[in-house]
Amino acid sequence: MKDFWQSQIELAECFSEGDIRTKIIVPLLHYLGYKPENWRQEYNTDKGLLDFVIGQTQDNQFQPFFLLEVKSPKSTLALYAHQMEYWLKQPNLKKARYGVLTNGSELIIYEYSLDGHLHKIADFANLRNLDNIGLLLDKKLFVAEESQNCGKVISIYNNKGGVGKTTLSINMAAALQEYGYKVLIIDLDAQANSTLGLGIYPPNTQDRNIISLFTEKHQQPIEKLIWKNANGNNIDLIPSNINLYSALSEFSKSENSRREHLLKERIQSLKQENYDFIFIDTPPSMDITFELAITAGDYLLVPSDLKPFSIYGLSHLLQGTKNRIQILGVVGNNVDLAVNVSKPLAQIRNEYKLNIFEQIIHNRNCVAQCTGQGITIFQMEKQKKGNASSVAAGEFRVLARQLLSSIEGKNYIAQAPTLEYLMA
Repeated sequence: MKDFWQSQIELAECFSEGDIRTKIIVPLLHYLGYKPENWRQEYNTDKGLLDFVIGQTQDNQFQPFFLLEVKSPKSTLALYAHQMEYWLKQPNLKKARYGVLTNGSELIIYEYSLDGHLHKIADFANLRNLDNIGLLLDKKLFVAEESQNCGKVISIYNNKGGVGKTTLSINMAAALQEYGYKVLIIDLDAQANSTLGLGIYPPNTQDRNIISLFTEKHQQPIEKLIWKNANGNNIDLIPSNINLYSALSEFSKSENSRREHLLKERIQSLKQENYDFIFIDTPPSMDITFELAITAGDYLLVPSDLKPFSIYGLSHLLQGTKNRIQILGVVGNNVDLAVNVSKPLAQIRNEYKLNIFEQIIHNRNCVAQCTGQGITIFQMEKQKKGNASSVAAGEFRVLARQLLSSIEGKNYIAQAPTLEYLMA
């Protein structure tokens, strides 16, 4: 069947954009393994029409793999790179891996990369070079990638307070949600800062909160504890409140030898079916909450304000984790703009042998204001409340992409083959 579609492409003569769509793009998509249900033609967005969006439907939502724009024959494709960057930045399309431009003879593939810029990763002067195009765009690559993904649990912890664990949890969740992922936050801190930060007053949660997992009297299926779309930004939450202190105190005295595994066991169903990412927001203490979060997490993310006490606490963290969880790295978070970060970053890297995320999240009043108002920095940005919110939102977006890239196996943002590799 591929030979048939290849012959269709090779015989095609095109004199307009319509010809290219009908005679080349549709046969090309068939050749790459896509069926008509895998693409949307003249895809309507709030910002206009896209020629093709290629992907698949999951959970009643169309998830894009890549975008494709057709330009007139003999047009200079490089002139339209800014347009492709614009499309890849749109919230409902950000999960797309590539943007593709073609004029019927040349085909260019772009990626909106980790540094927040568009990068050309392949340029095919002969669009009939189907084998090499298939190395990047064949359906098997995307479907295999999707099938390997199940929900990842990321525990956010530092035994030093004031490093911005809650603001990091909320705004990283919001950034990933903006990229098209389904995200849940579990508030495992009795101070309930994540709960408040997502606009929910803790006393109003009654029995629908995290406490129900640890008390036999009120124990419920974990799915019933979730507050959907907690802050109007499509982030789900399992809330907390002050009574978690006493509940966990009693729970820690139980004779169940596997008590620290309870949270891990209860969230398995959410990992497999409901969520792409689950964030666990923790208090700054090494007690039963630390054990629950470390055991339940697939990864550990460590925020640090890069001040001496925060850095010194990393030694205690490393002793406490004892290689029981993969540490993705340290995030410079809530960092003063005037601080020279080179020395503390070198200390973390050289003394503690920990990875450090390149993107720094700086201390800005607008981020703190968001948490107090029960909204995310992205919601504040949409309200157009000053340039600072846009700058802060940009920092979280770049950090989210760096986080995706660092996830084990790089299944979420795969590293694309270079043009040199494809041409070898």
